Amino acid sequence: MSRARLLVVTLGAALAGCGRDAPRPDVLLLTVETTRADRVRHGGGEPDTMAELEALCADGARFPTAISASCFTAPSMASLATGVSPESHGVLEWGRRGGAYGRRTLAEALARLGYRTIFVAGHGALRTIDLLKRGFAVFEDRDTIDAKAVTDLAIGKLEGGGGPVFLWVHYFDPHGPYRPPEELARRFLSVDLEKELGELPYAEWEARLGQLTAARQEALLEALYLGEIAHADREMARMMRAFRERRGGEPLLLVTADHGENLADHEPRYAHRNALYDSLVRVPLLIRPPGGLRGGVTPPVQARGVDLFPTILDYLGTYREADHPEGRSLRPAMEGRGAGFPAFAFCDSGRQEDPRLAVRGAGRKLACDLRGGRMELYDLENDPEERRNLAEEREEEAEALRARLFRWFQFLRRPGAVVDSPLSESERAVLRSLGYGAGK
Repeated sequence: MSRARLLVVTLGAALAGCGRDAPRPDVLLLTVETTRADRVRHGGGEPDTMAELEALCADGARFPTAISASCFTAPSMASLATGVSPESHGVLEWGRRGGAYGRRTLAEALARLGYRTIFVAGHGALRTIDLLKRGFAVFEDRDTIDAKAVTDLAIGKLEGGGGPVFLWVHYFDPHGPYRPPEELARRFLSVDLEKELGELPYAEWEARLGQLTAARQEALLEALYLGEIAHADREMARMMRAFRERRGGEPLLLVTADHGENLADHEPRYAHRNALYDSLVRVPLLIRPPGGLRGGVTPPVQARGVDLFPTILDYLGTYREADHPEGRSLRPAMEGRGAGFPAFAFCDSGRQEDPRLAVRGAGRKLACDLRGGRMELYDLENDPEERRNLAEEREEEAEALRARLFRWFQFLRRPGAVVDSPLSESERAVLRSLGYGAGK
């Protein structure tokens, strides 16, 4: 072996050894309620609602297409905690505690690695989900407290203790009713609305809402909603800065939302239930590893909420693909080593009044109504707002996606999969009529 070759091999072995011995980074996961991707810049939105976080993550990865597992909080948060779909972890509605789940959660996995695990939220109902609490040494969920109070609470929890920290902070803003700080509410007002509201005190805007035209009502609610996102952004950025200051280093940072929000574009308006439109399931996603990524990247992939668990473990050096049958690490794509868009995203509305399942691929989405059996096929490239149902017009394409959805559903019902929320007989009948084989 030449001396040059020997030097390369020796240097490579030394660097590999340093990597094994290096301390694992802290992990900071910031999640925010009810934030749709197309209302933030990296998700294709115009207003700078998430400007501070996007600046802090300028040298990280921005995912324009990131899909939540569900359209409301309980299933989607449980999927972030487990890396599996709602049908697997069983938290399909509020009141389902998820206690029967038989796999390790993200917090449990990190606790086994020596992490001090802390969860702080301003939601109030998350504490009813046993599955979400598993593995956290500290779990505090206050009743709908404002984003500033959540940040203050989380910062206080950082004091004391040694070793690496996993901190998950969940912000309730911008869940309705939309009441951001006045300065942020006014930032997003149109010129016409500014004139109409004039010098009216902010406290009286809500009472004036019913006197506005329908178009002005929509514009005002939109402005308030955007102000709420900006308020959460400000506080999440403050959380990030405080974390760095108190911990003395850079964490692995992940920022996402539990789900989106219908505005005036879909029914139910100004709500998030009984549907799986992109307005409800396409969410922001920023990931910044310690040291950043040179120049920042926009990976050409469809990320999913179930991918965050394996991604975190990959950056901690403990990821095994076989342990994550429903998710995948996003690290290869972030580092330019992964394939493109192909991963399909599967969404589950949970057991709400009109339960639905959906599969989203490269530019296409198929949604199935479990009660009525209706299928909806959308061409997301040419109809991103999902206005035109093409299921009958493109029957062959709809059938191909339905078959994929069927295989996914059957996979989740495999032996050993845990589902602690059984379907009703009427839902099973509809699934059987669609070929989903849910009669067991």
